[in-house]
Amino acid sequence: MQDFNQWAQNTKDALENWGAPSKESNFHISDRVIMYSTVTIDPNTSLPAVVKFFDAGAQNSNLSSDTFPLNGKAVTIWGIRVEHCLKLASVNGTENEQQQALEAFSKLAIRYRNRSDVFSAPLSSLVPNVNYLDGNDVTTDVRVSQWLLFKNPLQYGATAPISFELTLPPGFTTEALAASSTPTLPASVGAKYWIKLELLTSQMTQI
Repeated sequence: MQDFNQWAQNTKDALENWGAPSKESNFHISDRVIMYSTVTIDPNTSLPAVVKFFDAGAQNSNLSSDTFPLNGKAVTIWGIRVEHCLKLASVNGTENEQQQALEAFSKLAIRYRNRSDVFSAPLSSLVPNVNYLDGNDVTTDVRVSQWLLFKNPLQYGATAPISFELTLPPGFTTEALAASSTPTLPASVGAKYWIKLELLTSQMTQI
């Protein structure tokens, strides 16, 4: 009878503690967290030469989840992607061609622990769409895979220096303000265009 009671108690404890850290654990690991950083740009404005993501002085805090460096948190970055609503000023009806050029020749680079070669890719590899020439016009279609996954996940240590910078070619201007086409963003941001970098992560924090 005593053995049965002990077995029942052990089973009860196992059920109640399912998913809880062991007594020896020092950290809690979040399996999947999507971090994001959004930079807004006014209508009828030249695009900046560099867009800095996860930077407190550059991103819109109301439309972003985090800023780096992170305190008390280690992060494994598995992949990245970019989404944007950058409507470009019309040049003889070639909006699609302009978007194609912008995405093809803009470059996102990650600098980590003072190494500038951690990651680099054109914007066209990171957006959830593909632009291609269809006859005499450029057409935009949906890309099958939306995350660009790293071959070797980037392991970010708490408080370490890291930057995410998108370099854009000169000569692009956002479309002028129009009530019928300019998005009005939430959190009282107002009528602006925007670009957002997302990180697919797992995170380690102290218990």
